[in-house]
Amino acid sequence: MNLKIKYFLLLIFTVFIGFVQAQTKSINTSNIDFRFADGKIFITYDIVNSAPNELYTITVSVFRENGGKLNAVSLSGDLIEIKGGTGKTIIWEQRKDGYVLDEKIYISLAIAPKVIIPIATHLLKSVVYPGWGDYKIRNGKYHFLYGVAGLSAIGASIYMNSQAQKNYTNYKNSFDYSKSNSLFDKAKQQQNLSYIFAGTACLVWTIDLACLYGKTNKVRKQITKENSKYYFEKSQQTNSFSSSLNAINTKVPYDLAMERGDKLLADYKLPEAKIAFEEGQKYENTETVRNKLVSINKLIDEEKNKKFTYDSNITKGQELMALKQFKEAIVAFESASRLKPNEKYPTDKIFECNQELNKIENQKLYDAQMVQGIAHLGNGDFETANTFFKRALTYKENDITALNQCKLCVNGIAFNEQKRVDSEYKQKMTQANSSFNLKKYEDAKEKYTEAKELKPDNLEVQSKIDLCDFNIRFDIAKNESDVDNKITLLENLKSDYPSKSTQLVNLINETRKHKQIRIPLTKRGNSHTIKAKINNVLSFDFILDTGADNVLVAPDVFITFYKAGLITEGDIIGKQHFSIADGSTVKGLKFYLREIQIGEIILNNVEASVIAGGDYDMLLGGSVFRKIGKITIDYANHELIIEK
Repeated sequence: MNLKIKYFLLLIFTVFIGFVQAQTKSINTSNIDFRFADGKIFITYDIVNSAPNELYTITVSVFRENGGKLNAVSLSGDLIEIKGGTGKTIIWEQRKDGYVLDEKIYISLAIAPKVIIPIATHLLKSVVYPGWGDYKIRNGKYHFLYGVAGLSAIGASIYMNSQAQKNYTNYKNSFDYSKSNSLFDKAKQQQNLSYIFAGTACLVWTIDLACLYGKTNKVRKQITKENSKYYFEKSQQTNSFSSSLNAINTKVPYDLAMERGDKLLADYKLPEAKIAFEEGQKYENTETVRNKLVSINKLIDEEKNKKFTYDSNITKGQELMALKQFKEAIVAFESASRLKPNEKYPTDKIFECNQELNKIENQKLYDAQMVQGIAHLGNGDFETANTFFKRALTYKENDITALNQCKLCVNGIAFNEQKRVDSEYKQKMTQANSSFNLKKYEDAKEKYTEAKELKPDNLEVQSKIDLCDFNIRFDIAKNESDVDNKITLLENLKSDYPSKSTQLVNLINETRKHKQIRIPLTKRGNSHTIKAKINNVLSFDFILDTGADNVLVAPDVFITFYKAGLITEGDIIGKQHFSIADGSTVKGLKFYLREIQIGEIILNNVEASVIAGGDYDMLLGGSVFRKIGKITIDYANHELIIEK
């Protein structure tokens, strides 16, 4: 039991073994400063918080006050594989890099530790515990499982060996043949398992150490994130520190002389620039200053030749201008301008020559246009002539002759236009008068309107149009078949044309006579009878009685219509008492006649009555007349006159 507890504690110890990782201090630089001496810039700095044996690489960056970076390449001193400490110095030979400084700058130092991969340390760790040395070299976090596997295999091997020894001892002490054989076989089997577990442990150690060795060499050759995240991040651990912004002046007398010479050369002051470069040569006879002087002398010689050629071209151009050979003069002045592009004189002369050439060319074009214009003017073609005279003005603006010719053309165009308008107006009026006489008022109005467009202010043509409008509307009214519409149209005409009111009033009165409807009456004693059709079935003779309130229907007629369904219960209004001519009162029935037709007049839902027990005449009374409207009786002609 105690042996099992020991194995269990060994397994727990194996799983939870700790891995110690070194802590890296934060490295930085301090006291960064710089100064100019002996033609060079000396940069000093300290490295603090560094590990004793760790090496560092320094990267230098120089910046102007505005942040612009200077290309500092010519550097020497404490730059590569530097140990920590104070009093470090870097020398920048700024002149070799082409810099002459007189401004404020600051310097930034980036410090990066040199990555050293201790292969022996990693292998030793994995010898002690498989997988321990894999950390930092190989990515991942489960390398401890190598150790779990290896140590577990060792533990299992020890345990199996112990059990085999125990069973073998029991085998030797056993006197039971069958039991002793079983113990021997079991001891042999456990011994074999012990060898297998021991071999497995050796294999785990061997595989881990071989893989670790190969991986470490690979990482040492190429440190990438894929190979080893730990060493890659360590290689990227660069800290940057900057100095304060300080003014520095690296100029020496040679630099000042060269700077002055360059400025004079930029201003093209060649003699002065030559003197400045010769002064710089006295301080330092460099290849740069020698090349500058060679270039200056060459430019001075070229300038002399250029001045001579320039003056010759100017003189030639002036002589050609005097001879009015402007094109040739322009060529000479252009040659001079190419030699001295900033000189204003040849440019001005070229402009003057072009102006003179333009004047000559414009005069030719002007003359050609004037000749064409005068020719067309002579033929009476004012519009074409005016076009040519206007073109002439584009070549000689405000020319009096061309302007006068344009005015003459404009007057001629106006005269011809008026002549055309008068002729066309006369033609339109003749056509319109002819149509008017033929009472074709629509055609006449159209032609009068076209004539008015030609002469909008002519009062005669407007009166003709008004007369056409009247006659058109009068014909429409006169031909209107509906009497009411006809009267309305005539009344509107009378309102719009007061001068025609007498004629229109007579026509309106005549029209109104035709509104009367005359229905013949039959004389019977002192009364008149009139034919009326009831419910569009039968016609009866009714006594015309304007004093009666309703239509009175004979009882036998009422009964016949009722039986035939021509009068229904829905038509009956109700019972009623009636006073008759002798003053007595009788009973009766009041109802509606659906339709009564008198002549051409048809009335619907007319109140009527029927009196029971008696032989009464059928009367046409007030219920009809109230619907008809105004009526009169022409006793002479025995007619009922209805005013519609």
